[in-house]
Amino acid sequence: MTIDRARCGAVLIVLAMIAFSSAPARADAQSDAFDRALRRLAAGELAAIDDLVGIADAAPTSPWADDALAEAARGAETAGQLPRAIGLYRRIVAVYPDSRQARRAQARIDELERAIGKDGAWAQVAAEHDAILRAAAGKADPRPQLDAMAALVRAHPDYPEGYDARIWLGDTWLRLGEPARAKPWFDEAAPVARDPRDAWRARKASADAQAALGETDDAEAAYLALRGASAEQDGTLDQAMTDLDATRGRRRKSLFAWAALILAALGAIAVARRDAGSWRRALRGLARPPIELWVALPFAVILVGIAWRDDAMVGIAVSFIAGGGLAVAWLAGASLTIARARGPVGFGRAAAVAVAAAIAVVAIAYLAVVRGQLIDLLIETWKHGHERG
Repeated sequence: MTIDRARCGAVLIVLAMIAFSSAPARADAQSDAFDRALRRLAAGELAAIDDLVGIADAAPTSPWADDALAEAARGAETAGQLPRAIGLYRRIVAVYPDSRQARRAQARIDELERAIGKDGAWAQVAAEHDAILRAAAGKADPRPQLDAMAALVRAHPDYPEGYDARIWLGDTWLRLGEPARAKPWFDEAAPVARDPRDAWRARKASADAQAALGETDDAEAAYLALRGASAEQDGTLDQAMTDLDATRGRRRKSLFAWAALILAALGAIAVARRDAGSWRRALRGLARPPIELWVALPFAVILVGIAWRDDAMVGIAVSFIAGGGLAVAWLAGASLTIARARGPVGFGRAAAVAVAAAIAVVAIAYLAVVRGQLIDLLIETWKHGHERG
């Protein structure tokens, strides 16, 4: 009996040693499997979701189990499998209530159930919503996604996340420099907001769009009507009113810029008429593209292409500047060509044309940045550098 007990004890010790020696190997294997599944999921392989769930199934008490389920749930969200994502998040909360992932999981459950309904009735619409947002992310000109989101909202007016969809539409159109298309979405968002602060945000954004449209008096009235909600919101309105005063000043300066352009153009045409001797010869000369235009054209095309690749609003502004600059080059070059037909052009005349052209280009650039609402962005970039600006 004593010998048998000794043998059993020795066997148990050996088995324990084997178990302890193999534990690090199992942990390393789980870590490697987890990393491989994450890489596959990042590459868009949806089968990796099943692999992550399998890691948790195979070793539910391992340190990787709740992380694997959380990554699987996020992958299911990205794939538009929202009911499955909710199920995985619920498993985390139920099985690992004290883990660091549990609180995040519960927050995501609440958000997803609000989006798709507790019975999952809106799951397909919410998946389409998320897909549109992912497709628009990082795009300089997400107009196809804007159209798709608008169609989604129109087809499902009672969609629980309709407020967020409408705010996104308004914000994106505003970013693209089209406040007239942004304002109706903000106006639609306010009545469907679930929270008074969300409704306030939508109404304030609508007033911002009015300010961008130049409807400064209406914007001011809208800001004043929003006062009194909270001290924080009133502080935001104070800044909006300050920005509104700046906008009014820029609008007045824009009138001077347009006046300078019109006077410069009329002056150039009048001088060309005098040099040509008749309106017919002047118009014929002005209609002929000068060499200055062909020199400037390639640079303008390159700049416009680069601008549109990076940001639609910047692309619009650069296109306006480039088009105006080409018009100035055409008019200035053609007028000098007409003058040379009469004889040599003196330094004074050439300098006068150069100064007038420079003033016109500055006026065009100012109008472009005001129209594109880029002045504040330029100021921030100048003060804080490119990354922050």
